[in-house]
Parts: sequence; C-alpha cells; structure tokens
Amino acid sequence: MNKKALAWCALAALVALIPPAGGATDEPPSLTESEIRAILAHGPWPVPLATDPGNRVSGKREAVEFGEPLFFDNRLSGSDKFSCATYHVPERNWTDN
Repeated sequence: MNKKALAWCALAALVALIPPAGGATDEPPSLTESEIRAILAHGPWPVPLATDPGNRVSGKREAVEFGEPLFFDNRLSGSDKFSCATYHVPERNWTDN
C-alpha cells in the first residue's frame, strides 16, 4: 500500500474511533493538534514526483501521454488478451499482489 493510501486509512480509522459528542450530528468530529500532527507526519500530500536521472524522458508529460495507453493496450501481447496493467496493477501499487 502506498504512503498516501496508508495515511488516508489511518485518518479514517482515527475518525471512526472518535465518539460523537452529545449525540449524532452532521458535523465531522474535530481532531486534536497531536492527532493532526500524527496524520500529517505521513505526508507530504501530494507526494512529490521523483524523476529517474538515468531516463531522459522521466517525468515528461509527453512521455507519460505516449506510454500510458501502451501500458493498458492488450494488442501488444501475443494473444491480444493481456496488457502490462494485467500484471502491474495500478490499484496494487503497480505490483501483481
């Protein structure tokens, strides 16, 4: 799980543990300063992009726009059934689980 998703899960867990004061309300519960500092310690958000110095097109928008459709294109496999994303799942932090 990436750091951003982990931080959001931690925030959701903290919010779920805070009991409503005096009954149910539509207002979200408030967090203490120490809780806020603990949550923000998992940042910064958004995570700054790191470029690969060994890749001359790393981080360039044109390269991303060119490569992204190829990454999800099944036609590049021999059987037309698989893409890179079949094995490097974006929702699983680009792993196969």
